[in-house]
Amino acid sequence: MNKITIIFAIDNNYVKQCFTVVKSILLNSDKNRSYEIDILSKDISIENEKIIRSLANKYNNVSFNFVNMVKILENFNLEKYMSRRQNYEYISIETYFRFFIPELFKQYDKVLYLDADVIVNDDISKLFDEDINNYYAGVVQDKIIETCTGNPKSKMCQYPNMTIQEYFQNKLKKSDFKYFNAGVLLLNLSKIRNDNIVEKLWKYTADESPLEYQDQDVLNAVIGNNVKYLEYKWNVLSNKWGIEQYPQKKFRKILKKTYQKPSIFHYVGEDKPWKLIEDKDYNYNHIMLWWKYYKQTPYYNKFDKYVLKNILWHKKYHNYLSIFYLNLLGFDILKIDICNYRLNLRILHRLKTNIKLIKPKYFNSMKSI
Repeated sequence: MNKITIIFAIDNNYVKQCFTVVKSILLNSDKNRSYEIDILSKDISIENEKIIRSLANKYNNVSFNFVNMVKILENFNLEKYMSRRQNYEYISIETYFRFFIPELFKQYDKVLYLDADVIVNDDISKLFDEDINNYYAGVVQDKIIETCTGNPKSKMCQYPNMTIQEYFQNKLKKSDFKYFNAGVLLLNLSKIRNDNIVEKLWKYTADESPLEYQDQDVLNAVIGNNVKYLEYKWNVLSNKWGIEQYPQKKFRKILKKTYQKPSIFHYVGEDKPWKLIEDKDYNYNHIMLWWKYYKQTPYYNKFDKYVLKNILWHKKYHNYLSIFYLNLLGFDILKIDICNYRLNLRILHRLKTNIKLIKPKYFNSMKSI
């Protein structure tokens, strides 16, 4: 199959991230293949659409198709399901758009769905060519969730009276604790349509909401027993905790090695490489990988330079000072850290002294931009 179809679901605020992902795909993938990029959205501006399409002027093997979801959504009150969840405001309604893919793209039997907060650092055709004929999807196991399921005391935010194991059994109706991250999905649309999976996805959403991880839980519950688990390198999550605490020691070294050289790196959670949050550590890897590709987009500007400098400032001092830490049997003997721009020295749990640090000039300058 020569053409590779890749689908994104974004709003107008995530255009620069989507452009960055596509740029990383085109720079790393097989030049003899053609790439169709389909973008599902309800509010992308004409200006941003033109900027994205401009990539086709530089790369003759890529084409773009924008699908306006406004009319399609008229018969779906997605917020009704989302609002059942506590603190749902940070979740984008676009996350449910992937449920529409099988019917929107009836001309295709196989497509690749990607979240826009990823970087593709390998030839995407290797992933697309995976054989999933007998499965609904090719997926990558979520090492964070899998690690949590190994702790019987782990609780769920939406169901505080349930352990994570009870949640898997009672809500997701799963007999095992295998769970995939839905940010990278190689979809077998032909099989999904033949087995009326879309109808089952919406029914589960209506019957079982609220859910801990929204549509990702729905996908795991409905198709989780018939997916092909692919190599971890195709969806490496930025949160290292799932690897560092992974219960199977013999695989821990392999996972750590994969983390250092991912094929797709997924910036999950709140700490995004483009987002400056004061007092965050930014101690996860591959921040500069995202900026490497983003700097090659027309969206990179003066404000971004300030953001990057500040992130690197936080990252540098956290990583440097974190080595001055001595703990014996759970008791802090000596600890040196930075918090709120103060250098703190603690000996035997007592604060002996602190030194106020001067914020970088470029940090203060940001507020005037």
